[in-house]
Amino acid sequence: YKHRQPFRTGVSFAFELGRWLYAESGLSYQYMGSAMNAGGQFAENSSLADQKLHYLGIPVKIGVNFMSEKRFQIYLSGGYMVEKCVYGVLEQPNGHVVRLKLKGVMNSVNFTAGMQFKIGELMALYMEPGWYKYLGLGEEIGRQNGYILKNIYTDHPDGLSFQGGLRFMF
Repeated sequence: YKHRQPFRTGVSFAFELGRWLYAESGLSYQYMGSAMNAGGQFAENSSLADQKLHYLGIPVKIGVNFMSEKRFQIYLSGGYMVEKCVYGVLEQPNGHVVRLKLKGVMNSVNFTAGMQFKIGELMALYMEPGWYKYLGLGEEIGRQNGYILKNIYTDHPDGLSFQGGLRFMF
């Protein structure tokens, strides 16, 4: 497998539980693409199939604000996310497309340090570098039509992340 960088986007909602504490949840979409090959080593132009996976996830996080001014906050947060593959395909070089039916979910934990700037009473722009760990994936995410299916997290279950975006606050 030769994995491409995953793409993630989503919507998050933060609920203040006091001046220094908040809970957050939302909906996350993630796209993962990988090129498969016939042998153990990946060689240019030896792709057996192109794997495309689309996941929806629900994150749940708790955060602590360490610095909170009128519009600016610095915080630490930690949480859990469950993700389900809602659509997946293997596109073969001959044009044949195999629809993937992956069972089960991916579970992960994450820890971030971030900052946000309120752009209104209910919205903020945020940036947060962090660390993630996918739990219990094993060496594959499934088998179908003779293919052993993997994604980037079966080969690299933990690593660094960077997220940014718009957060709705209540």
